[in-house]
Amino acid sequence: MTSSIPSDDFVPSTLYTSERRLGEIARPAIVDNGHVVLLLPRGEAIRNFVYSTVADELAARMPVALLSVRPNPEIFSWMSDRYPNTYELKPVVEHWLLPYVRELLNTANGRRFALIQV
Repeated sequence: MTSSIPSDDFVPSTLYTSERRLGEIARPAIVDNGHVVLLLPRGEAIRNFVYSTVADELAARMPVALLSVRPNPEIFSWMSDRYPNTYELKPVVEHWLLPYVRELLNTANGRRFALIQV
């Protein structure tokens, strides 16, 4: 699994200057054994990456694994045939208390910011 921290083989495409032009971005060096994992948590992501040519273009260059929800058996079967490393994202069952904890944290966070602004 690749870290989000640039490694030693990270090669910027241009130098960072105050006069940097639009479109000049830092790109990682091409690695021979690179892999891509596409996380598709909803149907919109499947539409944007699988139905378009994005996933196909990536699969042509390097191995691609899909972690996807199962919208229906036909679509998941089609994706599995097209991309051999397709895995289903299972729903996570949360503890019943978790929504209350989130609400408490959001309320406390909002009050803290309200006190700072006064």
